[in-house]
Amino acid sequence: MPRYFFHMVGESPDLDGAILDSDHAAWAQAVTACGELIRSIDGDMRPGEDLHMNVEDEMGDTIFSLRFSTGRRTLRDGEGGTGQARAALPSEGS
Repeated sequence: MPRYFFHMVGESPDLDGAILDSDHAAWAQAVTACGELIRSIDGDMRPGEDLHMNVEDEMGDTIFSLRFSTGRRTLRDGEGGTGQARAALPSEGS
């Protein structure tokens, strides 16, 4: 069975990897791992930060790349509001 490596960009590389049945299994593991990581952030991620994982096969070829990016959206004239820049972040309690 093939070995896959799950590298978080900006972190120490995954030197051990995981032996999985297929590319599909590697994709499922990557999505699960990213979901758990996002859940563990617990509100500490700020606009402009991102998470980026590359999944490599045994040959070192990137077969998947997952990215979760954040940013601020500003309202433009005609989109409501006063035309002043403001973050489109959820309000407390929603």
